[in-house]
Amino acid sequence: MELHRRMSRQAERYGSRLVVERAEALTQICGGFAVRSASLTLHARTVILATGVAVTEPQVDNLAEAVACGAVRYCPICDGLETGGKRIAVLGSKGASLGEAIFLRTYSDDITLLRATQACVLSQDQREDAARNGIRLEERLPEAIELVGDQLLVRFANSESDWFNIVYPCLGSAPRSDFAAALGADTTATGGLLVDSRQQTNIPGLYAAGDVLEGLDQIATACGQGATAATAIHNRLRQL
Repeated sequence: MELHRRMSRQAERYGSRLVVERAEALTQICGGFAVRSASLTLHARTVILATGVAVTEPQVDNLAEAVACGAVRYCPICDGLETGGKRIAVLGSKGASLGEAIFLRTYSDDITLLRATQACVLSQDQREDAARNGIRLEERLPEAIELVGDQLLVRFANSESDWFNIVYPCLGSAPRSDFAAALGADTTATGGLLVDSRQQTNIPGLYAAGDVLEGLDQIATACGQGATAATAIHNRLRQL
């Protein structure tokens, strides 16, 4: 939050207008775009979409508190180094969650793959891959996950349970690309926006940066993409 406040003050110092509203629609108009919220409509020649992704949240009691204390984490690329030597579980709904578990094996030798649903079934090749990498496969389905102190207690049927220092949910996410897609912007099969080397979609004047694109979901990546888009827009507006 402190970083957000500092960045907001910096933007305002250079003449930016910050509007805290939920965008409800993005439309093309003559000469640019219109962004509509419940109380106002803004017009612009260009738009950068940084709408991110909608992450599927795990069913964890006191989820907000679990995230705040670091017991539930979402990005092993971001903070895997902080998990060294801890008991870690990856909660997955698809076989792809095995890749995340193997990635975390670099930092801890105690990694368990939990199934979020009955449909999460690993192939024989995936099971062998897990064994080669020292990943424990939990065959029981969790019935409840709750925060106890700063650890997570996973309850199974028949009053059985296990505990972990950290759980990484790997339940999927969906890019928030609906506005752009409605205008005809090209997307990947999973909904991520496609852009050129200047971060522009196939719709002239419509740019995108961050997790709404297909690729590495990192703040540093998003900042670089935003800088590329802003520079391209600056040059574009000079020519209009």
